Amino acid sequence: GDGIDTIDELAVDTDGDGQADEDADGDGTPNYLDEDSDDDGLTDATEGDGDADGDGIPNYVDDDSDGDGLTDAQEGDGDPDGDGIPNYLDPDSDGDGLADGDTPVGDTDGDGIPDYLDPDDDDGHDGDHDGDGLTNEEEATAGVRAAAVDLAIQATRRLLTSELDEARRGKLVDDTIGDLDDKLH
Repeated sequence: GDGIDTIDELAVDTDGDGQADEDADGDGTPNYLDEDSDDDGLTDATEGDGDADGDGIPNYVDDDSDGDGLTDAQEGDGDPDGDGIPNYLDPDSDGDGLADGDTPVGDTDGDGIPDYLDPDDDDGHDGDHDGDGLTNEEEATAGVRAAAVDLAIQATRRLLTSELDEARRGKLVDDTIGDLDDKLH
């Protein structure tokens, strides 16, 4: 069993119409025989018969057990903020102080972690960790270019101040061009 009394599974009303919903997800399997009565990818045994958001619908048949605006299927049972509360029950899954439902949809910083699960929405290549209006990628590219320009200036100074023969000067130019190419690509 799933740890939920069959009598309770037969009496649950998920849509508020006063009628028991014997098959909450409409998959043809009655709740008392269904391992995942709301078809959210979390077993009834995992979700249990509590009511985390106090909406009168037990977690095992509630599409949004924590009432944060994201479905249990979206949130899953991970715990990225390490607070011991699985995402589907945690209204702030990443611990950043914003409710999951109030967090922008998507991945604004481009690091592959959805914003509602990402405690740092500015650390990816599309983010702006220091708030200066340049993305992290733009800053990294600018830093590489600045380093390449600095390298070119240093090489030019060496060429101008050196008393190298023509062959050694040519090798120094070739090496510098190679270094610049490495920095820029």
